[in-house]
Parts: sequence; C-alpha cells; structure tokens
Amino acid sequence: MSVITDMLAQVAVYWAPAAVPFDELGVRQYAAAVEVACRWENIAQEIVDARGNACTSQATVYVDSDVEVGGRLKFCALLDLDSGVDPNTEDGVLEIKQFAKTPNFDCTEYLRIAYA
Repeated sequence: MSVITDMLAQVAVYWAPAAVPFDELGVRQYAAAVEVACRWENIAQEIVDARGNACTSQATVYVDSDVEVGGRLKFCALLDLDSGVDPNTEDGVLEIKQFAKTPNFDCTEYLRIAYA
C-alpha cells in the first residue's frame, strides 16, 4: 500500500452534480450518493474557489477518486443515511468549492483534495 492509500482510512458520502443541474422549480439536483474513502479534516481556511473568488472552506477532504466542484460531501458512511436524503437540506453536508489533483513522483497515483 502507498502512503496516499494508507491515509484514507475514513469514509464520506459524495453527491456529484446531476447532468441536469436544476429541476423545474430551480432546486439543485445531484446524482445518487456514493461512498468514498477519505481523510476528513475540519479546518477552516481561506481558499480561492473555482470561479476565482476568495472564500473560506470548512473542511479539507482527501479523497480516493475525482470529485466535482459543486458536488457535496458529508462525513459519514452511506449506510448511516436514510434513503432519499436530500443533500440540499441534510445537516453536515458541505458543497465542494475547489478540487485539486496532484500526481506522485512516478505518476502512478494521485493525491486528490476537495475543499468544502
């Protein structure tokens, strides 16, 4: 195992933005929830979001797969959520404001960081 894989000992639930971003009432839509391996750090820090605006993220989340800006993350297991939970209203769900992906030195794996 690698250092990157070893550090991802926690899980989070991820909702990707839906292909059709809004329903007929203007409510943001998301794909089905999936569980991702992660390391979740509750750290407030100033970042520059995907639009180039300065903002504060509430968490730095190292994840095992690519995630999209505008998607949502919650620090819990998928089994801990009720079916049909709405990521727009669920407590503890954070919007991903920025995503960074950096390869290791031999480009065999990536360090992926979501700022939410």
